[in-house]
Amino acid sequence: MAKIMFLQQIWFPLGAVMALSAELKKAGHETRVAIGDEEKIMKELKRYKPDIIAFSVITSFRKFMADISKRIKDEGIQAPIIVGGYDASFFPEMIEKFPIDVLCRGEGEDAFVEFVNAFEKGKDYSKIKNLWVKKKNTKIIKNKLKPFRDLNKQVFL
Repeated sequence: MAKIMFLQQIWFPLGAVMALSAELKKAGHETRVAIGDEEKIMKELKRYKPDIIAFSVITSFRKFMADISKRIKDEGIQAPIIVGGYDASFFPEMIEKFPIDVLCRGEGEDAFVEFVNAFEKGKDYSKIKNLWVKKKNTKIIKNKLKPFRDLNKQVFL
């Protein structure tokens, strides 16, 4: 079981975080959300010690993500940082500019679970569709997108 911590700036139930968290829990992983300013987030990270740190980013949250990610790296926290959301899909080049390790484009539910499962088992996750992965030498693996889910076949309760 991997421990994943989603980081948020505001007290608002983000749909993507809830959907991803549900999928990760179904796959046997543990998730938490830390909400607040930089100091509160860092305190929560050090207390929980997640295996993976995640952000769902829209434009207004990009600076928050960039600032916290830099601080995480500066303080030597080793958990990989994965970013998804609208900004990641529309501006995936942000992985070149910001201190993040993995970026998810498009739908994240399957790709994120595949990433966490591979990471937990120590397997290579650099070929998972929808993910862009920054290697240690700063080379970025840019995988193709999976086809979108057919919402006509989804079961909504």
